Amino acid sequence: MPKKVSLKTVAAEAGCSTGVASAILNKGGEGVIRSSRKTQRKVVMAARKLGLKSSYSAHRIGICAQQIKSSLPVGYLEVLTLLVTQEAIKSGLAVQNISDEKIDPSLDPSLNGIIMIGANKYGESLGGIPHFPVITINQPMIDQCIHSITSDHAEQALLAAQHAISKGHTRIALLETQPDTWGYSERTRGFKSALDAANIPFDNSMIQCTENNNIEVILQKWIDEGITLLLNFPSQTGLATISTLTNQMGLTIGKDISVISIDDLPVFQYFNPPQTVIHQSLDTLAEAAVSLMVRHIENPAENLTPTNVDNIRFSPKIIERESVKNLC
Repeated sequence: MPKKVSLKTVAAEAGCSTGVASAILNKGGEGVIRSSRKTQRKVVMAARKLGLKSSYSAHRIGICAQQIKSSLPVGYLEVLTLLVTQEAIKSGLAVQNISDEKIDPSLDPSLNGIIMIGANKYGESLGGIPHFPVITINQPMIDQCIHSITSDHAEQALLAAQHAISKGHTRIALLETQPDTWGYSERTRGFKSALDAANIPFDNSMIQCTENNNIEVILQKWIDEGITLLLNFPSQTGLATISTLTNQMGLTIGKDISVISIDDLPVFQYFNPPQTVIHQSLDTLAEAAVSLMVRHIENPAENLTPTNVDNIRFSPKIIERESVKNLC
């Protein structure tokens, strides 16, 4: 039978009094205020290391989504954050939304784990905390001993480009959000693979990012250069891209320019024309992340390494509608 961990043992491990440890772990107001952040961190980390069970009635997790300004609050991050939150509550977990500017789980003894959605510069510091599972969605951090749930981003771009090529398009451009990210690298790899297989020369200028750039300027340059199909892959600004093409540039999608977008947001099927999309099941990603979190909270893994963390990957699919013109 495992030895019961006492508050006194935790205090000894952290090098403080039992009273200070009690105040910090039970959020005892003045006791916490009088303690330095260093002491708070030592106490909470000692409790996690020794496996002291939380006194809170429900398991509580943090959900941290990458913060990107979107043109409309109905993008990938907002939808996925909502789905993860709903799934966590359905699974009996209490949820706290956390700004990625303020992540410091070592100071919050009530948190049992964190799910991070998208690229997050703070994630690397969270790997390997004892009895504190951290899971990323669509931003693998395996080397930091963090569990990973992803949709295959290379396959996303591969499927989209293959579909475009099958319809006779050879002048294809890929619009992304941010350079130098895992998603950007993977989609670029899939895009190049499809072009290579069809013996279509790759041109670096056919991949651009919306971050710190004017979408209309990018699109107008591509139109002037004769592109016939756009892979519209900025998750947060995909709707703005379509609006720019139609409302600002006066183009008709499916006639003047063909478009394949990422994420099957409900609005896409109601557009005129309905949009062909690459579907990564956000419901599946949310369910998998929460299920994995519950499993690791109830059965915490010991001595996590990059070779034994969970790395779960799902395949996307293409949903063909009417936004791609057949040039064959």
